[in-house]
Amino acid sequence: MSDRAEKDLKGLTQSPKTKDPALRKLVALTQSYAVVDAKIQGVLSTRLQGQLQVACVRGETLVVSVPSSAWVARANLEGQEMLKAARQAWDGSLTELKVIVTPTLAS
Repeated sequence: MSDRAEKDLKGLTQSPKTKDPALRKLVALTQSYAVVDAKIQGVLSTRLQGQLQVACVRGETLVVSVPSSAWVARANLEGQEMLKAARQAWDGSLTELKVIVTPTLAS
């Protein structure tokens, strides 16, 4: 192995010389999810804030994750407000919400 200098992520993804469009697309998608997540956090009840995060968007379905099944009902109760906020930040159409449990994401 040779000792090559590490490249920072910003340099890899934003440089016009970047030869990996898939990496640029992945980083852009991740940034889009972060924007949607921030919008959603702003409309959640104080109890649910920080317990939920955007997992992905599949078609027209916004998928959010919670750390335990105890939060699923609460998230579904606030689903319409979440979708409304998410639509403001997402380029495509969002018509449904799906809540999944991902215990490994629990803090």
